[in-house]
Amino acid sequence: MIEVFADVMKNFLEFFNGNYTYIVLYVLALIVMVIWMKKKDVTKNLIWMSILLSIVIFCPITAKIIMVGLGDNVYWRMFWLYPFIPVISVALTLLVSKVKHKLLRFFAVGMCGVFILLAGNSVISKELFDRAENYEKTPQYVIEVCNMINEDAKEQNITDKKLATCSAFLLYVRQYDATLKMENSRENIRGFDDRENASMIFQYLCGQNESIDYDELAELLREENCSYIVLDMEYQTEMGSELVNRGFTPVGNYGQYYVYRDGFINLMEPIENNEVVSQFATSDSGYLIGQYASLTGDQSSFYTITDTKGHLIVIDGGWKGDSEYVRQVIDYFGGKVDAWIITHPHFDHVRAFNTLMASENCPEITTIYASEFDYDQYKEEAKNWDHFEDFEDFLSVTKDATNLEYLHAGDSLEICGLQVDVYHDYSTKDGGDACNDGSLVFEVTANQQSMLFCGDTGEEQSETIIENYGEQLSADYLQMGHHGNGGLNEEFYKLVSPSVAFFDAPEWLMNPEGETTYTTPENRELMESLGAKIYYFNTAPNYIILD
Repeated sequence: MIEVFADVMKNFLEFFNGNYTYIVLYVLALIVMVIWMKKKDVTKNLIWMSILLSIVIFCPITAKIIMVGLGDNVYWRMFWLYPFIPVISVALTLLVSKVKHKLLRFFAVGMCGVFILLAGNSVISKELFDRAENYEKTPQYVIEVCNMINEDAKEQNITDKKLATCSAFLLYVRQYDATLKMENSRENIRGFDDRENASMIFQYLCGQNESIDYDELAELLREENCSYIVLDMEYQTEMGSELVNRGFTPVGNYGQYYVYRDGFINLMEPIENNEVVSQFATSDSGYLIGQYASLTGDQSSFYTITDTKGHLIVIDGGWKGDSEYVRQVIDYFGGKVDAWIITHPHFDHVRAFNTLMASENCPEITTIYASEFDYDQYKEEAKNWDHFEDFEDFLSVTKDATNLEYLHAGDSLEICGLQVDVYHDYSTKDGGDACNDGSLVFEVTANQQSMLFCGDTGEEQSETIIENYGEQLSADYLQMGHHGNGGLNEEFYKLVSPSVAFFDAPEWLMNPEGETTYTTPENRELMESLGAKIYYFNTAPNYIILD
């Protein structure tokens, strides 16, 4: 019982937050009422009410019963029942009525008012109120972020919108938009939420933990079906990139608040509902080639080629954060990879492959094809942005592989019934970029049509490839070199003259704002002038049928 009484006193002291002026006033007012109030005055019931409340609230037995139902963490709400204002008002009125002189009575009333003002705190203060920024009387950042989430959810066909965020949003989101479910509540702010997952997510997002297990955070968010996450700028730099590495997609930001979507939600729906995929399902010949956007929101490279017999070829795969996406696409097309072609060991091409190869449940792969990089030469030439460690990771995950084959310029082979001709690899690289220019350039040919893949090969390699292969480069479909930003030269693209050009680029790279050094807009204009239809990540997954 002593512990219960201690809890009551703790709540009592926290309720008044160190300002005991009104407690003193309240007690003095009760004394005044006892001394001067007439026996038959009904307002004298306020005295009995105060006594009865004090007994109920401070008695350990009744307090324990109330705490069981109300909760010991919010027991302070019981102090709301005390009639502080009526008791003090009645007592002051009694005191003033004892003053006979009218002017002195007015002066006494004024002094009481001044005393009350000085003794308390104004409820209209900057700490409690802000000037309304809009008709909703909700902080503008909350409105903008909610609208951003709703627009994205509509585009992604997400109907169950659940948001995990830090404390700044908790008090306002559902005031503005009740369709957004919240993983966290105001109980998280007070530290009273007994839901373990919700508490851990809140602590991570608000930077309350000294170290963060990002794998655990991603797992918790998905376990709780959180479709959207909002991060404060203070935490988003590291946490945002780590979440992207685990399949969360950047949506945008408003001011200091950054929005991410769980990229695994409805992941296969765009494939299942694609008209070209449905059309191919009823075909008895040909090849389905698909281009996929990265969940990270950045440029990447991930293609699949499948036939009517269930064979599957994968080209590159993208970032580490795309690895689960790649796995699900592979599962969708049968779960087995007949050939996996790695054009070059750059982060946005090889990390998904490295991640899956290092995982316990790597898909079955019949043959791995790659460009044969010279370890010492590449290490000497590599720049910081090449992330040489990705090449080392590739070598590590394939060191015991008996199914790894290196392709070289001039090779001609058949893979899953397709004729594959290699036009460029690391060994034919003539200067240029250390990694990009060592990419495989190869053409896959079916019965009548072909598609040319250029990896990230740059302009400096154009002349050599043209000199060696010339008109042989003509193809119906083309994957643009280096995502369409830089890449091969105009003469090269004119020789290819495709009907469709694939740019492995997101919107920000295809249509950059303001002054820019990106050449994707110029290359897009060039390809359109050659009569090519343009596919890029904005409409991905994009499919064509190779006959």
